Amino acid sequence: MSPSVRDGFLYSRNRPPNKMSGLLLRRDMDLERAFVAAGGLLLAGADPVGFNGNIPGFGDQREIELLVEAGFKPVEAIRIATLNGAIFLGRQDQIGSIAVGKNADLMVVKGDPATRIADIENVEIVFKDGGGYDTRKILLAASSFSLVKADRLLDPRTGNVISPAAVLIENGRIKEVGAPSRVQADAPAGVKTIDLGGATLLPGLIDSHTHLLLDVIVPAEAEVPRRFNGVFVPGLLLAIVESPSKRVLLGAQLAREDLESGFTTVRNLGHSGIDGDVALRNAINAGRIPGPRILASGRKLAQQSKNGYVQGLNPALAKAILQQEFLDVNGPDGARQAVKDDVFYDVDLIKVAIEDDISVPEMKAVVEEAHRQRLRVAAHAISTGSIQTAIDAGVDSIEHGNDATEEQLKQMRENGIFFDLTPTSYGGFFPRIFDASIVMSPGFRSRYDVGVEPHRQRYNSLVQRILKSGVKFAAGSDMGWFYPRPA
Repeated sequence: MSPSVRDGFLYSRNRPPNKMSGLLLRRDMDLERAFVAAGGLLLAGADPVGFNGNIPGFGDQREIELLVEAGFKPVEAIRIATLNGAIFLGRQDQIGSIAVGKNADLMVVKGDPATRIADIENVEIVFKDGGGYDTRKILLAASSFSLVKADRLLDPRTGNVISPAAVLIENGRIKEVGAPSRVQADAPAGVKTIDLGGATLLPGLIDSHTHLLLDVIVPAEAEVPRRFNGVFVPGLLLAIVESPSKRVLLGAQLAREDLESGFTTVRNLGHSGIDGDVALRNAINAGRIPGPRILASGRKLAQQSKNGYVQGLNPALAKAILQQEFLDVNGPDGARQAVKDDVFYDVDLIKVAIEDDISVPEMKAVVEEAHRQRLRVAAHAISTGSIQTAIDAGVDSIEHGNDATEEQLKQMRENGIFFDLTPTSYGGFFPRIFDASIVMSPGFRSRYDVGVEPHRQRYNSLVQRILKSGVKFAAGSDMGWFYPRPA
């Protein structure tokens, strides 16, 4: 909770209740004591819906304090909020107390809430299943002023390293960078300080091409040749037809992992359902969940013809399924409407997949409508023909662009079109994710292994041509594949 939100919460919580509210509260307290005296199992549940300052976390803590105000001893109130809850859930053998064999769910509190229940709010660290969450540092990061010190700071604009270094942060913005002695002198008295010792400070990383709501697991080898685009489509279809709520929670996990890996900004380019990445973006911006800053594109625009992502579905279901993931581009008018359909969900940009079956007039309609809405257009284009369609239509960035010619790179430079490099399969990526997920026959493995080195050389050549051409470029992971972390 940020300082401003916390102040608002405390104001609401500490306001004297009106006469009617006070009577109702006292009646509830009397009922609680009578219930326990009669042998009932009293539970804690604040019903934190945000009304009247009753918000998750702090509202729950306040309820424990109110139990003491109702006449329970602090230890009794803590038992109600721990062991009683575990008994009610039928999990008293797993949680609810600190005992050998139970889940390592612990909270570290500064003070002694067993004698002073208000100390229940002074949470230092929380362990859930043995994993630690330092709430003090989370709140510190939200403080209006903080001073971060480290042995080194790398400035990517110049390549220079400042050593030692300090950064003064005010309300989430960098106010000053420099030597610790100088920055410390300019900092306000009592500033919160985070000393990182021998660490190096870098700017937050940016991934220009992600799919945070997709985590495709490669199917068994025998399944791959049975499907169109058999490595990718089965996982994509499962993501589409399963619960959107489940999918956005997967996105929350992947967003948190991105942030923990140093990525503070990502551009999510499709495969998110109708508005999954928009909802995820909004939840992160509101501070409900941790994650990077997201530029969300909503549904991907694409033609579902011979070059579509998915083919051969049950005709009774195909349209309904595909509408959950794609917006069809069918003629210039349909292209404009597809952009408007995405705009309805408050996207940050438009993503369109261009194959050789989308015409230049259709693409121009996409770009014109998007630009009219002040949105940029990112175009998936791999073949020489699709890249040229994207250039002729005036898109803002070309994603992948594997088969770009020298002339096309020149046109991109002249028109200010970005090249977004996505080395998805570089360096034997697919054999590695196959190894992590499935058993491969020698023949199946060789089909991918044999292409690793030629693909590496080809992509290295593309990077060198881009550097030589002067085209503006960015880098994107094209993440969307399940790739377990090494043990």
